[in-house]
Amino acid sequence: MNFLLESLHDLDTQLRKFGGQLFLFQGSPVHIFERLWEEVGLQKICFEQDPEPIWHARDSSVKQFCEERGIHWVEKVSHTLWDPHQVVKINGGTPPLTYQMF
Repeated sequence: MNFLLESLHDLDTQLRKFGGQLFLFQGSPVHIFERLWEEVGLQKICFEQDPEPIWHARDSSVKQFCEERGIHWVEKVSHTLWDPHQVVKINGGTPPLTYQMF
C-alpha cells in the first residue's frame, strides 16, 4: 500500500510540473462523470475493457451515460492483450479451453 501511495504522490508531483494535477474519486462512475460533466464540461472518457461479467453493467451504464450527453467514449483492450469477446466469437461462442482453440 505504501508503494502505491508513494507512486500516486510521485505521479501528482510530475503532473504539477506541467500544470496538471492528479485527482482521485471514489463512488459510482456514472455519478462521478455526471458531476465532472456539469462542472468542467467533460467531453471524452477513455477506459480499459474489463471482460469480467461482473463489470458489464457498470461499463454499459457509463457508455449509456456518455451517449445520452454526447460524450465521446473509447474502450480499449489492454491487460488481456487479446479481446476476449472476439476470441469467444471466433470459437463459435465457446471460450477456448485449450491453447489450440485460442
